Amino acid sequence: MFSTVRIKRLAAILVLAMMLAIHGVAEDAVQIDPEEYDALLLEDGDITVGEADIATELDLALDLPVEGDVALPEFSLEDMSEGALEDNSIPKALTLGIKETYTLSVDKATFKSSKPAVVSVSKKGVITARKRGTAKITIMSGKKKVGTCKVTVQKAPSKVALKPKTLALEIGQTAKLTAKLPSKTASNKLTWASTDEGMATVDAYGNVTAVGAGRAKIVVRTYNKKKAACTVTVKSPPKGWILTQHPDDSGVQGMCYSLVNRADGTLILVDGGNPGNADRVRRIIDENGGRVAAWFLTHYHDDHIGAFNALYGKYRDRIGTIYVNPLDWGTFEPIARDWDTPEAFRSFLDQTAGADNVVTLYRNDELDIDGIHIRVFNAFDDHVRELSGDWANDSSLVMKFSFSEDSLLIMGDLSRSGVSLGQYLLDAYGAEALHADYIQAGHHGNWGQPIGFYAALKPRVIFQDAPEWLMTGEQYDAKDLRAWCNANGVEAYDYCTAPNRFLLK
Repeated sequence: MFSTVRIKRLAAILVLAMMLAIHGVAEDAVQIDPEEYDALLLEDGDITVGEADIATELDLALDLPVEGDVALPEFSLEDMSEGALEDNSIPKALTLGIKETYTLSVDKATFKSSKPAVVSVSKKGVITARKRGTAKITIMSGKKKVGTCKVTVQKAPSKVALKPKTLALEIGQTAKLTAKLPSKTASNKLTWASTDEGMATVDAYGNVTAVGAGRAKIVVRTYNKKKAACTVTVKSPPKGWILTQHPDDSGVQGMCYSLVNRADGTLILVDGGNPGNADRVRRIIDENGGRVAAWFLTHYHDDHIGAFNALYGKYRDRIGTIYVNPLDWGTFEPIARDWDTPEAFRSFLDQTAGADNVVTLYRNDELDIDGIHIRVFNAFDDHVRELSGDWANDSSLVMKFSFSEDSLLIMGDLSRSGVSLGQYLLDAYGAEALHADYIQAGHHGNWGQPIGFYAALKPRVIFQDAPEWLMTGEQYDAKDLRAWCNANGVEAYDYCTAPNRFLLK
């Protein structure tokens, strides 16, 4: 049984596709000429449709084999128009200055201007602005209209200005320059150039990038050769590292620090906080080049390595070296309590099994990373076994980061369970060796080392990795360390003001 269906214009293609789908005809059995849309051919079916000029009214009768009634999907022919054939590379509108030209790059096309005295167009699509006014350029491909462009002609600019006129940037920084023309003038074409691309570069949109220390001029030119310049002075960024104490987005205590070298962007992370802090740590990494040169994990509690565990699968190939303490699973598992979050330690071990970039640090180890000298004063060993009643916390890496002028002491969760390990470190190494300008207070500054320990080290700044409820709660002693800081002129910071940033030189 055959049924005849009549269709018009471009809708013929859509209806044909729908009908073929109804009959289960494979898509690759239909070939459509993408250049001219002049033929539709069903290779293995019963239909041959040829000479289909879809840019004009088309009335096709298709005999299709059907069984019973066929319900075609509803659609509106009004939805189909010549716009479907338009070339998206053709600008909808242009504003040119008198005598300015613009080339329409459309292959095998003809061009026509509605007002040649205002805007002319050559056979090759070169538009020339003749005098003030507006005109419409119509682009045809055969009988098919593939686009139109409205051209507005203004006076040629008598000058051009740049804002700002001067820029001061550090290497790696960017800025945008804006070209200003007199009112009722136009220059569609603006050419940007740098007098010294070793100092500063500029793209076609006026975006400037500082490349090297020195001075360069960024010059902009209009189509009629009017020009303006901006003087760009580029300096090397101040030497030093940006230290940031980050809050924990989980709302509880955690620990996450970043160090970023202002000179080369090197990123070092210390811990990372709870799993709920993973998005913050991800942003830290992505905003600093997407790579971590070194990641120190002080110990294996979830509020210190949870974010690392959550991110490791994605970032494993973008981490240089992972530094850990020597506490092993065989020692940890039998003594682990619920709050020791053994599942976090187990997750770390499972994920990093076989990784060749995990390095164990031991007491008295020393290393250098990008100009920072790091000395390890504490790690799990026989001293911790003998003196501590909390091996999980007191296995924390205690490390001094020494910069050219400043120093930072990282203490992890070093607590005062059993004999104060802080006092042991004072006795073993002395206050001068342990002294640091910036100290991350052990165990969030709560039930950590006695105040006398911090007094002996004489810091300028102390960090407590604690939210407000831990800082102010009557049952906690974090507030006592804060009170000592306030009374002795030591700057103290916690999550209430985080992220807290400092330049370490």
